[in-house]
Amino acid sequence: MHISTALPGLLAGLDFHDLVCELEASLRRHGGRTEPQPFDLMYRQVAGTLGAIASFAMQSDRIARAVVSHVRVAPWMVGIAFVVHPRPELDAPLLVGDLMVPPFGATRAYVDVCGAARSTMVSRFATPLEVVLAAAPIQVERLAVPDWIASSSLGAGARLKAGRGRGTAVAKLLAKYFEVYLEALDGAVSSLDGAENLASAKTMADAVRTHGPALRHLRRVFGEPFASRYGRLLWRDQELAPN
Repeated sequence: MHISTALPGLLAGLDFHDLVCELEASLRRHGGRTEPQPFDLMYRQVAGTLGAIASFAMQSDRIARAVVSHVRVAPWMVGIAFVVHPRPELDAPLLVGDLMVPPFGATRAYVDVCGAARSTMVSRFATPLEVVLAAAPIQVERLAVPDWIASSSLGAGARLKAGRGRGTAVAKLLAKYFEVYLEALDGAVSSLDGAENLASAKTMADAVRTHGPALRHLRRVFGEPFASRYGRLLWRDQELAPN
C-alpha cells in the first residue's frame, strides 16, 4: 500500500510510506492478519493526480477490524488515517487517529481511545497512553480533542501540531501510541457488557460522520458511492447495527 507523496513528505520532514509500514508491522507483531476486501475499495484513484487512497484491513483474535489508509487529495492535503476496533467481548476501547499535512508542510494529527469509561479501561489503556502523549517532544504542540468527540474519549487523546519540517516527531508519537494500545489490548480482560461496547463504537462512528471533516473530503474527491462504502468498512456498519 503506497501512494507517491514525495513533495509533501519532504516539506513535512517525514516519510508516509515508512509510517504505514510501521503501523502494519505493529499489527502483525500482535497477531494481525489480512482481512480480504474488494480491491476497488482498498485502492481508488481519480482521473489525473487529484486524489488517491490506498488502504489495508486486518483482524486478529483480539481485533475485529483494523483499517489503515494513506490518502492524497491534491493540493489540499496528504495523510494517513487509522481505526482499530477491538472485539466487543473484550474490555477495550476503540483506537482512532490521523496525521495530515496541508500544502505547505505543517503537520496536524489526532489520536484517541474512545469507549465506555470503565475503570478497567482507564487503568489498562488511558493511563499508559497518557504517558506516551506526556512525553511528546517540545516541537510538538498538544491540544485538547474536539468538543464533539470529548464525551466519547477516555481522556488520553490529543490533537497534535508541528511546524514545517517537524512531521517525523508527530509520526513517531503516533506510532508509539499505536504500539502501546496494541500492547494493552493483548492483556485486555473479557467484558461484562459487549453490547455496551458496540453501542459506544456506534456513537463514535455517528459523531465522526456528523462532525468530522474527513468523509466530506472523500465525498468531494472520490464521490458519494465510494465514500459510503469506505465509511461502512471503517466503522463496521453491519456489525454495529442494532438488532
